[in-house]
Amino acid sequence: MSKRQADRCQINFALTGAVHAYGSWEQEGGSYIGNKAQSSGATGPDAAGGGAFMDKGAKVVFEDVLFQNNSAVALNTDTGYAYGGAIMVDYSTGNATGVTSGAELTIRATKDMTYSGNTVSSTATADFYDTYGYHLNTPTAGGFLFLDRGSSAVFEVTDGATLTIGASVTDDDTDSIASSIPNSDGNGIGEPAGSGWRSASITKTGSGTLTINSSLNKYYGTFNVAAGTMNVNSHWDLKNAVSIGKNASLSLASFKVLNAEQTGNLNAEGEKVAGSITVDGTLATLSDQVFTAGLGAEGTAASAEGLVYQSSEITFNAGSKLAITDAVYNLDYAESAGALLKDVNVVFQGTLASTEGIADEDNRASISDLENVGPNVVLEQVTATTASEANTDGGNLQIGGTTAEEGTVVRSESLSVGAVDLGVGDTVTITEGKALNLAGTGGEIITSTAPAAGDAPAVTISVEADSSLGLGVNAQSPRGDTLNAAVKLADTASMAVTGGAHYEVESVAGTGTVTVGDATSAGRLTINSIDGMSGLIFADPAWVDGVNLVSDASQVSLNFSAPITADIVAGQNSVIAMGTSASEAVSAFNEIAAANNLSWKDNVTAAVYIGTPPPDAQ
Repeated sequence: MSKRQADRCQINFALTGAVHAYGSWEQEGGSYIGNKAQSSGATGPDAAGGGAFMDKGAKVVFEDVLFQNNSAVALNTDTGYAYGGAIMVDYSTGNATGVTSGAELTIRATKDMTYSGNTVSSTATADFYDTYGYHLNTPTAGGFLFLDRGSSAVFEVTDGATLTIGASVTDDDTDSIASSIPNSDGNGIGEPAGSGWRSASITKTGSGTLTINSSLNKYYGTFNVAAGTMNVNSHWDLKNAVSIGKNASLSLASFKVLNAEQTGNLNAEGEKVAGSITVDGTLATLSDQVFTAGLGAEGTAASAEGLVYQSSEITFNAGSKLAITDAVYNLDYAESAGALLKDVNVVFQGTLASTEGIADEDNRASISDLENVGPNVVLEQVTATTASEANTDGGNLQIGGTTAEEGTVVRSESLSVGAVDLGVGDTVTITEGKALNLAGTGGEIITSTAPAAGDAPAVTISVEADSSLGLGVNAQSPRGDTLNAAVKLADTASMAVTGGAHYEVESVAGTGTVTVGDATSAGRLTINSIDGMSGLIFADPAWVDGVNLVSDASQVSLNFSAPITADIVAGQNSVIAMGTSASEAVSAFNEIAAANNLSWKDNVTAAVYIGTPPPDAQ
C-alpha cells in the first residue's frame, strides 16, 4: 500500500477512518494523509476515533509509514468523544471475529520521519466519557495516537533515524498521545483477555531517536524507554510509571511527577495511581527540574540546595546518570549537586562559568579548582589542567593517593572530565583503585609540551592494579578523539571504552584488560600498536531491544608490528579488525551477509576480520 489519502467515514459511531483492522496488518512504506473519522451526531451514543487507522484487537506493524493531517471529529453531540485523530488502538470483544484479543501496535522507523497535523475535535461538554470499561474525563484526546482498554504500542527507531511526533511544541491535542483509565467499578465489557484490566503501555526500542513535541498529558499508561534516545520537548505531567533502561536516555524539557491525588489515574482495583520515574540509564533535564535551586539563565547559582522529588518519585538505580542540560554552570553548583546524589553519575553538559556568571570559553579548570567536586560528577566538556596560579608550568598528574613525587599534581578521588592538559608534564598515574574517565573535547585528549623521545608518544599513562582508564565512560555525549599516549596496564588494571564515540589510542601494553562496550552502549576503539600487550582485549556490548545492525556493534581495530601476545575476544555484538580498519570489516561482513542471506544477531553474533596477518601467522 502506498497511500491512503482523503478517505472519510461519517456515521453515528465512527470508530474508523481509512482502515479498520481486525486481523494482523503489516505495512512497509506509504502514507495516511487527510483521512477523517466523523460522527454524525444522530440520536444515541456517538463517537469518532481512528481517523486514519483503527486497530481492533490486532497486531499491527507500520514501517516507515507517514501519518499527516488525519482527524477524528464528533459533531452535534453533548456526549460523543473524539479519540485518536490518526490511530486508535483497542481491545476486541470478538463481536465481529468471535475471538477476544488485545491490540498491539508497532511503529518502526528506519529513516527520519515527522508525523504532524493530526487532530481531534468534539462539541461534547460532559464530564465523563465511557469507552466500555475504561474512561476519560475529556471529550478529545490523542491527536496522533489513542490507546484504549489496556492496549500497547512500541516505537522502534533504528540507529541513525529520528522519528518526530508533532511539527512544533504544543500543549493541546494536536499530534498528542493519550490513553484511557480503567473504571473503578469494573463496569463495562468485562475483562479484556490477558489484560488484567491493565493500563496502556508504550515501549521505545531501537538505538535511534524518538522526539515528541506534542502533549503526553492525557496519557495514563506506563512508558518504558528501553533503548536509544527519547526527547520530550513539551511539558509532561507524569501520571504513571516511566522507566529508563540501561541502554536508554530520556530527555525532558519540563516535567512534573504527580502524586496519587493529582493524577486522576486508577488501577484495576480502583486505587489511585501516582507518577514515577525509575532510572537505570540516563535522565537528561534542566537543573531546576530536579533540584530545588536551579542554576539560572547565567549559571550563577552556587548551590543546588535540595532535591525536588523523593526517592520513591524518582529512583536512580546503581550506575544510572542524571545529565544536567543547562547551557552554563559553575563548579560550586556541580559540587553541591554531586553531594545530593552521591550514588548517581551527575553529568554537566554545558559551558563552565565562574560563580559571577562569566563563561570560561576554554572550559578549563585546574586540578586544585576541582578538589571538592565529587568523584560522581562528570564535567564532560572541561579540560582539567595541572597548571594553576601557584604552578603555572603544570606537571605530571596522579589520580588516587595523597602523596607523589615532586612535580606531580595529586587528586585523591576519581576524575571524569573531557580532557587533560599536563603542561610540561609527561606522565599520568592512576592508582589505589581510582579511575580517570575522559570524554574528549574535540582535539587531543591529553596534551603536553614535553618533547617526545623518538617515535614514542610524549605522554605515558600508567594504570596500576585495580585502577582504570575510561574513554567515554559515564559521559552523556562523548566526543571521541585521539589519545596520543602510551598506555601501560598492570595486572588487574583496565582500560574501558564505551559511549559509541570513536577513540584512537597510540599504544597499549601490559598485562591488564581492555574492554570495549558494556551493558549500556557499544564502544569504538583503534589501537595503533598492541606490541607488548599480553593481557586481554575483550569487546562485548549488550544487544539492544529492537533491530540490531552490525553498524551498531562495538568495533575494534588492532594494529601491530610484532607477534601478537594478547588474548583477543570478540564477544556478542562486536567486530574486531586485525591490521585494518573496523569500517572495512563492517563492509566485508555486509557483503558476505547479503550474498548468503545472513543477518546480524540472528545468524552471526560476532566477527573477526583479518586485513593484515600478524608477523607470526602461519
